[in-house]
Amino acid sequence: MKKGHTPLAIGSNINTMSSVELAELTGKRTDNINAAIEKMFVDLELGALNFQGTYLSKQNKQVKCYYLPKRESLLLISGFNIRLRAKIIDRWQDLEEAEPKLPQTLHEALRLAADLEEQKMIMLPKVKAFERLSEAAGAHSLRESANPNIS
Repeated sequence: MKKGHTPLAIGSNINTMSSVELAELTGKRTDNINAAIEKMFVDLELGALNFQGTYLSKQNKQVKCYYLPKRESLLLISGFNIRLRAKIIDRWQDLEEAEPKLPQTLHEALRLAADLEEQKMIMLPKVKAFERLSEAAGAHSLRESANPNIS
């Protein structure tokens, strides 16, 4: 798990870098990166739990890691050498360029609206089936409740 969201940012579009990815980019051990992150949290009086997560190690064990937004990862790497800082900054640029962009022209906006309408039409039968399931009363099976031809 290389990138994710901090526990506070679940459901948001905040990019983060995991301590695992930071270790891979810098050639440092993950436990050493985690220790540096924890020291940074103490120095900045930040709550570590707000950034903490887990990942599945190669040994198939749940291991602690941290998911840092841009500000915290840049603060962390400010103590690293210039080559390591460059790797992290380059990775942040990649993450930011991959973010979805808002339409800039009328044509782009209309294309986006058409694409969203098409996705909506694809999902409509499924939504209707779930609505029927939620309204179903009596002795119908799951299959019968989802069938639009059975009332």
